Amino acid sequence: LMIYIFVFLLTGLLIYQSEYYKRKNKWVLGNIFAVLVILIVSIFAGIRDISVGTDVEYYVIKHFNWVALFPNQMWKYIIYLVTYDEVEPIYALVQYIGYSVFHSINFVLFMLSLITHIFIYLGLIKKAEQISISTAWLIYCFLFYNTTLNIVRQSCAVAIIFYMVMCILEEKISVKKYIILTVIALGFHRSSL
Repeated sequence: LMIYIFVFLLTGLLIYQSEYYKRKNKWVLGNIFAVLVILIVSIFAGIRDISVGTDVEYYVIKHFNWVALFPNQMWKYIIYLVTYDEVEPIYALVQYIGYSVFHSINFVLFMLSLITHIFIYLGLIKKAEQISISTAWLIYCFLFYNTTLNIVRQSCAVAIIFYMVMCILEEKISVKKYIILTVIALGFHRSSL
């Protein structure tokens, strides 16, 4: 529990620094701190024990091991997962890359967390003029971060939808971008529709 609190507070402090530098028009420094925040929480999710999260044990490990049945057959693997286990194709692609290129389930967990947290952060900064990003980040971490360790596919989809909603609220989304993001979200979990 203490390591979670430490990571949340550390990233909250770093995101506060990011906001501070961006207010001072030091965008490069602000963006470096923002990238550090996203990397820290994603690495933390990636290096966790694979017994953390029901979905990880049921879906992620199983699908990761199935890649071995399809050496150098990425499309057959993706089609197999989509038809046999009704799993979405972009998630299957992340699994295939994690196994084939990096040979690591932890890389898969890292990538899924990275995707989730990039979109959470992008959604939060859409409201930077109305809310404190560091406060919103801490609220997210304490309320929802642990959930992302369990429902990894849904978390990716929900984060993308969250970003889309923030864009819609700011009236800064084209139809093309909306369609692309919807397709990407659907590529992680069909419930995103």
